[in-house]
Amino acid sequence: MVYIYENGRILYSPNIPSQDDTEKYIALETLPDIGKIDGKIGIITGCDPVSKEVFIEYVEIPSPPKVPDPEPTETERIMQGFTDSELRDLEIQQNQELLAQQITDIEVALLGGGR
Repeated sequence: MVYIYENGRILYSPNIPSQDDTEKYIALETLPDIGKIDGKIGIITGCDPVSKEVFIEYVEIPSPPKVPDPEPTETERIMQGFTDSELRDLEIQQNQELLAQQITDIEVALLGGGR
């Protein structure tokens, strides 16, 4: 059984609450269907034991907190430095190869090899 108290407390128990329990409640087989509203979540806030009505309050769903990107560790900074250096070296090598090809093309053109 599910017991919903006037103050919104919810108790799941196969047993009936004790007689010492002075708060009023309603007993249900299952929780009521809260339904859905765009951007809001339903919260059971209490009940009316006389009418057997369950009170539901809809509140805005908070957006998750933004977690800042962690600072890179010393090892990550070193590895990024190596990667950056390797990329620069590769770019220099490609530029040197392009320059060598252009010089070869100029030499061939000057020596008349392109006719």
